[in-house]
Amino acid sequence: ITHKRTGTWKTCGNEGTIRGCSIINMEFRGQTRPPPYVYAEIVLDGASTRLIHMIEIPDFEAGKAIGPGTRVRAVWREGQRTGSLTNDIERFEVIDA
Repeated sequence: ITHKRTGTWKTCGNEGTIRGCSIINMEFRGQTRPPPYVYAEIVLDGASTRLIHMIEIPDFEAGKAIGPGTRVRAVWREGQRTGSLTNDIERFEVIDA
C-alpha cells in the first residue's frame, strides 16, 4: 500500500455495515453528545475503508442489539454541506431488518 492520491472519487451509498462498535454509557471530558450512544466503525456500501461515527440509542439495553453486521443509514444535517464528516452527518440510524 502506498497511500498515493488516485485523483479519482468513488461514490458511496448512505447505508453501510457496522464492523466494530462500543456502547458509550458514561460521560467523559470532551464528549460531543450525551450518553448513551454507540461509537461505531462503519463501512459504507461501495467503500473499502471504515469511518467512525455515532449511532444514537434510547437506552443502554437498545445498544446491546447493535453489533458487527448491523446495517445502518446516514442521517444528514439540514443546510449546506461543509465537507466534514462530523458536521455533515448528524448520526447513523439502525435500518430495521
